[in-house]
Amino acid sequence: MINLLEIQNNLMSQSYTKPALVTRIKDEKIWVRIDHVGSSLVIEAKSALMQNNYRPELGDDVLVSGEHLQLCYIIGVINQKNQDFKSSQIESKSGAKAKSSINDGHECLSIEDENGYMLFEYDAVNKTSKIYSPKGDLSFNALDGDILLNSANNIKCHSMGVIDLQSNTAAQIRVTNNDNQSSMNFSSQGVSLSTEHLAIKSAQADIEIQSSRFTGKTLSTVVEHSKLMAKKIETQADRILEKAKNIYRTIEQLHQTKTKRMRTIVENDFQLKSQSTTIHAKKNVNIDGDKINLG
Repeated sequence: MINLLEIQNNLMSQSYTKPALVTRIKDEKIWVRIDHVGSSLVIEAKSALMQNNYRPELGDDVLVSGEHLQLCYIIGVINQKNQDFKSSQIESKSGAKAKSSINDGHECLSIEDENGYMLFEYDAVNKTSKIYSPKGDLSFNALDGDILLNSANNIKCHSMGVIDLQSNTAAQIRVTNNDNQSSMNFSSQGVSLSTEHLAIKSAQADIEIQSSRFTGKTLSTVVEHSKLMAKKIETQADRILEKAKNIYRTIEQLHQTKTKRMRTIVENDFQLKSQSTTIHAKKNVNIDGDKINLG
C-alpha cells in the first residue's frame, strides 16, 4: 500500500520556508502543522528563537524552515496564541479536538486527532471544506447504494502514486452536450471509443496488434520516412494513382503483370537490358520509328 507521507517526504527534499501552526507540545518537543500539496502534515519542530526568550505555545502561528518533512526549525513568529484559543475548542477524552481558530485573518472550524493532525476543516469566508486522512486510508463505502460526486464546476483528482480504478462489470467515461457526444467504454471484452474528433500526439509510439481492420471514407498520411515489412501484401482498388520523382524496385525472383491492356508513355529514352528478351504476340508486332537499328 502506498504511504502518502513517505512519497511527500521524498518529493520535498529541497529546502522550504512556510507558515505553520503549533499543535502539540510534550516533553520539550514541539510539533507544528503545515499545508503541503493540499494535505495537512504534522512534523516535529525545533525553535531557533530561544535566544529571544520566545517559548512556543499551542495555537501560535509561526514561520518554519527545513530541508525535509521530518524536522523543521521555527525561525519567526507570525501571530502568538489567540486569547480565545482554549475557550473555542472541545476536546475528547482521547485528545481529539473540535475547535475554532484564526487562519489568514478569518475564522475556520476544524477537527484534529489526538496528535494534532487535521481531519476536517471548514472555511466560511472562502467557502471551502477539506477532509484529511493524515495516516492510513480514507474510505467511502456504500454497501447498498451508489456513491455520487456532484460539482457545479470541476472535479480534480491528484495522486502522488498510482490512480487505480477497478470495476467488476464495466466502466464508462462520457462527455455529452446538445450536439455531440464522446464516450469511452471499458469492459472485460474490450475497450470502445466514440467521438467526433480524435487527436493523438506522441514523440514515440509502439503498437502491437494481432489482427486489425480499418474502415473509413478517406485516409491521408504524411510522413518523412515510411518502412513496411510483410510476408504478403494484397491491394484491391478501382483505381491506383502513384506519383514519384524516382522509383527503384529490386525483385529477387519473378515480377509478373497481368492486364487486359498495358500502355507505357516515356517522354525521353526507354532502355531495356536483359540477358535474353522474348517478345511473343498472337497477332501483329509493330515497330515504328524514324530509324531502327538491329544488331
